[in-house]
Amino acid sequence: MEKKINVEINNEGKVLVETENYKGESCVTAIKELFSEFFDIENFDYKSDYYEEEESINNEVNTSIWVLQ
Repeated sequence: MEKKINVEINNEGKVLVETENYKGESCVTAIKELFSEFFDIENFDYKSDYYEEEESINNEVNTSIWVLQ
């Protein structure tokens, strides 16, 4: 399965980052690696995938930006 990191920025500037198809701590690691230089990461709300067995991390990153108006 393809792993994805979805980013949403609301009108107040709050950033919501959600992962898809990550297991265990790898989702937190991926978010911190990509965004900690740009944002202060305050907290995480864990989905059920977080509690599943962790998989190895593939460091290949494909990016695309969608601007919603």
